[in-house]
Amino acid sequence: MTGYIALLRGINVGGNNVVKMAELREALEAGGLRKARTYIQSGNILCESDGTGETVGAIVGATLERMLGKTISVVVRSFDELERIMADCPYEPASPDEGKRIMLALLNEAIPPERAEAALRAGPGEAASNDEFTAAGREVYFRFETNVSESPLGNRMMKLGGAGVTTRNWNTMDKLLKMSRE
Repeated sequence: MTGYIALLRGINVGGNNVVKMAELREALEAGGLRKARTYIQSGNILCESDGTGETVGAIVGATLERMLGKTISVVVRSFDELERIMADCPYEPASPDEGKRIMLALLNEAIPPERAEAALRAGPGEAASNDEFTAAGREVYFRFETNVSESPLGNRMMKLGGAGVTTRNWNTMDKLLKMSRE
């Protein structure tokens, strides 16, 4: 039995794609996942399965399509991958407030560092900032000087992997890591 996190893109944001987490947990368990748990309303699922990450993603995606009538992007990582992702983060927050300014973009497919650099580089006439990013395979780590919504880099971040990307801040990822160890 392997533990997984499934991160959903665009769930319960601005009144769109509204899903009740209790109903989602029940539906996922009916679909074959075990010990389905959720964290906050934005689509963070922890579960167990004998299947692969791809299988978990397919079950979660099909369940959401039945519930919402449309396709929702799902990014899946094993608990072991989550441990590595957090250990490899080049930016470590000194406080929970700083943790809100460290973001992780999780992609379904690896992105070469040079492609990430080209996609995220400041455009002509754009003010310079002290925001930083590091691309590492299927993850891109970001550190924002103020916050993601005030940064041009934040806008480019969500376009990085097309529909196959979702983002979480450090605090959320850290909580998921702690929950994965329970």
